[in-house]
Amino acid sequence: MRRRFLHSAPERDLPAQHTYFEISDLRRFFDAGVIFATVWVRFIGKTSGGRYNEIRHQRNQGLMMDRIRNNETVEQRRRVLKGALGASTVLTLGYGGSAAAASIGCVKNTYIEETPPANGNQFSWTDPAAMTGVDEWAWSKVDVWECSGNVGGVPDTDFEGFSLDNGINWYRVPAVVGEAPTLIALATKKSSQSPAYPKTAWVLAYFDANGNFVGNYPAITMRTEQNTPLEGSCLASVNPNAKSGFTYGG
Repeated sequence: MRRRFLHSAPERDLPAQHTYFEISDLRRFFDAGVIFATVWVRFIGKTSGGRYNEIRHQRNQGLMMDRIRNNETVEQRRRVLKGALGASTVLTLGYGGSAAAASIGCVKNTYIEETPPANGNQFSWTDPAAMTGVDEWAWSKVDVWECSGNVGGVPDTDFEGFSLDNGINWYRVPAVVGEAPTLIALATKKSSQSPAYPKTAWVLAYFDANGNFVGNYPAITMRTEQNTPLEGSCLASVNPNAKSGFTYGG
């Protein structure tokens, strides 16, 4: 009878073939991982990146649209405000514009249609306020003095004269009503005056289209669009501040 002894089997190395198969499996797993990673990067990763870029683009577009909307809102507010201001300006200036047009119209009408005193009649010894005419032309008051100058080629001739520029030039008062005053060369106001002087006379005043005083007769003798006599009512509507300082009548 044989006896069987129980004993542990001696430890021994794994077969070489078994080790070979394990390494091969590892290599195949590694290769599969590389392939999977490559596919992910090329397709899935690209798709994800594209999606990210698309989302970012949409977000940027959204921000841009928000800015555009904000700008449009600001611009709309500006237009509304501008329109409101423009409307208020039109309303504010409407009456003024009509008044200005009417004023300019009265100057034009005076220049074209009215008949102010003409020629020598623009000089008067008579106070315009006492004239019998129904018009109210603007006149300037002048002082008449004893003067001396070259009258008719004769030097040092005495005459009655007035100046419009503080004694630089002197005009001889006409001897006959209706004649024009005459500019005398080398004339001066005499240093010694008779008690009757100065006398008072009036000459017609001239204004431009805005009602500004531009000069007097006879320095201005021709009525033009920018140099015309004006009546007090027209002058008051065109340039009320210029109405004072004149005598009205005629």
